[in-house]
Amino acid sequence: MNIKRSVCCLILFSFLGISIAMAQEPEKERHWVWELYGGANNYMTWEVETGVVYKLWRFIGVGAGLLFTPQIDDDNVYSGDARDKKLHWRIEENDLAYLMAFRSGIYLYSPSVYLDHDRDVALSFRVSPGITVPLPPNSSAVVNYVPVDAVIDVPVTSGRVSNSQARACYYHVRFAVALEMERLSVLLGYTTSDYDLYGGSRNMVVEGQKIGLPHKKQTGTFFIGLTCDF
Repeated sequence: MNIKRSVCCLILFSFLGISIAMAQEPEKERHWVWELYGGANNYMTWEVETGVVYKLWRFIGVGAGLLFTPQIDDDNVYSGDARDKKLHWRIEENDLAYLMAFRSGIYLYSPSVYLDHDRDVALSFRVSPGITVPLPPNSSAVVNYVPVDAVIDVPVTSGRVSNSQARACYYHVRFAVALEMERLSVLLGYTTSDYDLYGGSRNMVVEGQKIGLPHKKQTGTFFIGLTCDF
């Protein structure tokens, strides 16, 4: 009986010792981060971006994702007179602006500043320089022709124009303040870039005319974001 009791006690204390040792081991470091951002830029388009980051070290990572830029007001059109002056041409703005781009960059993380004694909530600062590649670089658009004296804009014919020699790569830098709560972080920040939202259509010519597209020296975007470490 004493032998059985001794064996049981040995097993119990061994189990407790292993459990305590495992509890004292540091939590396994998470190397992957999923990100989702949403905001609006000075071209009056939405920006929605999602991607994945691999953290090489606690304070540095590399990542890639996709950027989507749908129009806030998708009813805008560009128009002009045909050469014969009898028809009026029209192009939807949605066909002229980039809708999707590939983004990659380097992610730099500052040390976290904890806001409570339990170290459950913290603030950090993040910077991410990188490149933006529009997909595809050159755009094409449908041109609808309407009679000049038409009461209702019903196209009588249509054609297609394409762009050429568009720039294929732009830079961007993202700045953000992050509120960290264990695996989740909520971000508030700003992205600056030389990304030309109409770069894929800027060289288009319709009826001998270049389209008067807006052009910003810098694209600025205020955004909110959510990230999850896994």
